[in-house]
Amino acid sequence: MAIDGIKIIDSDLAHDIRNAIMEAYDYNEPLEEVISEIERWGKEATDNSIETEIWTTSYAQTMWEIGQLSEELLNRAKTIIERGADPKWHEFSKDAHAKRQKTLNTFWEKISQPNPKPRKSKNYTKVSNFLFQQDEVFAIKLPDGQFGFTILVDVYHDCGQCYYVFTEINYTSEYVPTLDFLKGQYVFARKGLGFDKNRFVTHKKLMKFQEEFQLLGSLPIAENHRKLGTYSGNCNTLSDFTSDWNDAYPNSKQYKLSDFLKETSAENN
Repeated sequence: MAIDGIKIIDSDLAHDIRNAIMEAYDYNEPLEEVISEIERWGKEATDNSIETEIWTTSYAQTMWEIGQLSEELLNRAKTIIERGADPKWHEFSKDAHAKRQKTLNTFWEKISQPNPKPRKSKNYTKVSNFLFQQDEVFAIKLPDGQFGFTILVDVYHDCGQCYYVFTEINYTSEYVPTLDFLKGQYVFARKGLGFDKNRFVTHKKLMKFQEEFQLLGSLPIAENHRKLGTYSGNCNTLSDFTSDWNDAYPNSKQYKLSDFLKETSAENN
């Protein structure tokens, strides 16, 4: 877990907790499911006292922000704060522990009182009529007249937007090959970190050029490999999507697409 500083929301774990709660809250979804998941994270953090401190305080902070801090969670935070900043803060810098303790004291003064102005939901609406589905493979005409090929790695919502994330298959041709052939071609990726050279397109933008995508079928990606490595930017047009198609990607290796797939045969349409 990366820890960036002494603030309450200043680490990977803290941001994950806040983002998970706020996403459900802003989409007006029941919080029970995400809270159950966060409680599970808390149990996993019990062997690490600094993680327990970060988990408890960031969880309490987020629930206080939306005016839903329970008495039970408030008492958990109180116990952590009365115990004092974890000794591991000394390892970050000579004054990190003292600064963290000051942060905890100020934090307690704030959350020990009800939030007078709870943050309102942003009332986002999720897209339900997806244009494409995860794992679908497409051919798309490139500016030079050749076909390029891409697989849809993920579809997700963030801050009121629906994003489609495609990764390039490193093969071009005048003709459209079979899915079995494409399984043996390469993608830019780093094992354990995810696919590189990804193209992000919002639902609204993709609607404008979705007809350029020729669906070839599906190649199911293994869930433990459904990860996104390097961010390559948003594509607003077909030209954005097909630009730099054959360029090498810095600091990335190539692996066969089949290395990232479930061990099933290709599903053809």
